[in-house]
Amino acid sequence: MSIFKQFIKNVIHPRQSAMFRFQRIGKTISYIFFLSLIATILLSPEAIKQLISQNHSLSFIFIPIAFIFYYVLISFAFFIGICVLAGIGLFVARILHKRLNYQQIWSLSANAVTWPTLCLSIIECFYSLPNEMFAVFILFCLMMLVLMIYTVPKPKAPSKSSGSPF
Repeated sequence: MSIFKQFIKNVIHPRQSAMFRFQRIGKTISYIFFLSLIATILLSPEAIKQLISQNHSLSFIFIPIAFIFYYVLISFAFFIGICVLAGIGLFVARILHKRLNYQQIWSLSANAVTWPTLCLSIIECFYSLPNEMFAVFILFCLMMLVLMIYTVPKPKAPSKSSGSPF
């Protein structure tokens, strides 16, 4: 499945995103870069506008460099945030008695940040949000991760077969 289809699936059916826990890690990393690009595109006009207002002598070469630097920073923040969220997700999975390893929870975490990122980025395009919204963003991400972990089916109990005990 392409990252565009994965993005649409995450937006339309976030509870079904638990199936992405089995995809290759490279696909998940590509998805994180794609998601951070969307966030950068939506958030960068405000950041670049602030840079221009502070320094009126910016050249046209500086703006693309600032955009690339901003994208790298946003991507780095996404990766760090997803790693921390996955660590919390391990604890949640144990509480919910779900048998998930760190890689699966990391993939779930990468998909769990889709809605919060999209909502925050779109709202930020129209309104300047206070810094306290970062806490709401984290809680929203955590809520989405718990929902995704909760939808993962519990492991099947070993069945007793009639016949040999071996």
